[in-house]
Amino acid sequence: MTQPREYKMEVETLVVALVALLIGAIVSFFICKIRTDSVREQMTEKISSYERELESFRKNGLSVVTYPYKEEHGENTFFSDERRAEVGYKYQVFVAGVPCFDAHKVVIDVFSKKQVNAERIEQAMQQALTLIETFASKHPAFVALKAAPSTTKSA
Repeated sequence: MTQPREYKMEVETLVVALVALLIGAIVSFFICKIRTDSVREQMTEKISSYERELESFRKNGLSVVTYPYKEEHGENTFFSDERRAEVGYKYQVFVAGVPCFDAHKVVIDVFSKKQVNAERIEQAMQQALTLIETFASKHPAFVALKAAPSTTKSA
């Protein structure tokens, strides 16, 4: 029983495609392996270089310490709230555990707030007016006014 010619071509084409795919995969594998080994070797050299550099710093006792910081300025008074905050980090150089210079500040962000409390101002004005009215009721020399007098004179 002979197979038709078309069927043989399909099988041969399929076998050729599979062999080409297999050869391509093998070639790609070796190319990637060579590149990966090269990158791995470079990384190993860099790591050992950094380790040697770190060890020399440790032997010499030179170190830099960094830490976050926040500084707040201003105050919250009865009439207003005025504050400012700086956020960032500080770093300082140490030799053998002893600080060499003052810590250097690097400000990352500044937040500020300035607000007048109108309610409290009105409340203080009412208290002042009440106090003035009390004085005025106790002594005839005091005159209680609800607003400041005008400075214009009539002729």
